Amino acid sequence: EKLKHAPRKTDFEQGKKILDEITAFLERKKDAGEKVDDADLSTFKNIVSIYSERTASLFPTTYSSFMEMLTAKPTDQLPWSTVSHPSIEWITQNGICLDNIAMERSTITQAGNGAFARRFIGEGQVVTPAPLLQIMNRDTLKMYKLVEVEDKLVCDENDTEPIGDQLLLNYCFGHVESSLLLCPSSNAIIINHCSDRQDWGGQCGGGKGPNAMYRWATDWDTNTEEWLSLSLEEMQEKNDNRQRGLSFEIVATRDIQPGEEIFIDYGHDWEDAWNYHVENWKPPTGDFESYSSITRLNNEKKDLLDLETQVYLFGGRRRRR
Repeated sequence: EKLKHAPRKTDFEQGKKILDEITAFLERKKDAGEKVDDADLSTFKNIVSIYSERTASLFPTTYSSFMEMLTAKPTDQLPWSTVSHPSIEWITQNGICLDNIAMERSTITQAGNGAFARRFIGEGQVVTPAPLLQIMNRDTLKMYKLVEVEDKLVCDENDTEPIGDQLLLNYCFGHVESSLLLCPSSNAIIINHCSDRQDWGGQCGGGKGPNAMYRWATDWDTNTEEWLSLSLEEMQEKNDNRQRGLSFEIVATRDIQPGEEIFIDYGHDWEDAWNYHVENWKPPTGDFESYSSITRLNNEKKDLLDLETQVYLFGGRRRRR
């Protein structure tokens, strides 16, 4: 529901045409010596919203904001209105670097991509921050059998058994005794697992173990300390008001050299679950003509955001402390 009016690719394309029309209209009005003010922008936005709330969400409602948007290069003008624009002073005082790590192919066989240090990171230094999306009830990521009703795919009310979990679960931290899931929203999600409990190969081989760990955020996120004192009910209330509070940070547990892959320990439960999966997984059988791999979808540039007409189902695994 909260994403109902989030703009899609087609909205940006339509918005660019409307932006050109608005700009031309305002130029003509100024050339005629007429006053241009916020009412003009508000009128345009209201008219566009009649046809598309998503497209209308791309446009500011004040003339000053509109002119500021036009100072961006043409390809950035509409995206400009969808993000905040803190000052350099604010960034200097409150920002934290995200460019300590880069994504490359992991040194662990079949682990996919991994995180690699772009520069020297000393023991105890923050590798990367990890603001968290709080999912208060992990069951919301359960998937159920879908049936077609009036040309729409909906959950089968007669089938109450879940058939899997959404892919997001694979990137979240949780605990077996809690319904809460904590899902990093930064490049921390590309950091792979490593432990000294078994030989994982690559730069994790030989019993080296992880070179980083996760912990609650320190002074760069002042909300975390407050949220750690809240009950789940109080967190839920803040979540309902679209507030986000908890954060992790990934910290080097020993010196990390440039080009070295960064690892954390996902925990015993995750490791046991992974080993069980490797030992018991068998290739699927049956009719899979409609299946499309992520690689194929990326190559074909499918619009994965078209949630109204497409449903994408994924399986996943959860990281546990």
